[in-house]
Amino acid sequence: SLTACAAAAGAAGCHTAGLSAILGVQAASAAAALRRRRTLIPPLRTPMPMPPGSTSADYHKKFDQQAIPFLRAFQPDLLLISAGYDATAADPLANINLQPQDYGTFTQFALRVTDRILFGLEGGYDYNALSQSVVATIDARLGLMATL
Repeated sequence: SLTACAAAAGAAGCHTAGLSAILGVQAASAAAALRRRRTLIPPLRTPMPMPPGSTSADYHKKFDQQAIPFLRAFQPDLLLISAGYDATAADPLANINLQPQDYGTFTQFALRVTDRILFGLEGGYDYNALSQSVVATIDARLGLMATL
């Protein structure tokens, strides 16, 4: 059967409260699915809030230490990524310091888990940064950017 795991891995644009809420819901859903599968995995520490001023390096640490190990252990057939692009330094709302190319890197993180990914667009209020971030995501998904 198809196991769908909604992941926040590519929702790096979801700032503090949004990322926490998303990861909390997904972790609970994944945990319930795992109980049905009777598979043991390391727990995902939730929430994973990102404080104002967070950078790509801060996100890399969260991905490397928490999100990706959790998702790899879960072995989803599909990742559903709520792609919020409101964490760029140019965005007026989040006060997070990501650059558009960081979203390509986050996509590469997700591709380490599975190549079956569905992105849903949400957030991103500086239209130039939003368009560049979406292009970086698509380029990484299509393999058009240098790999990690």
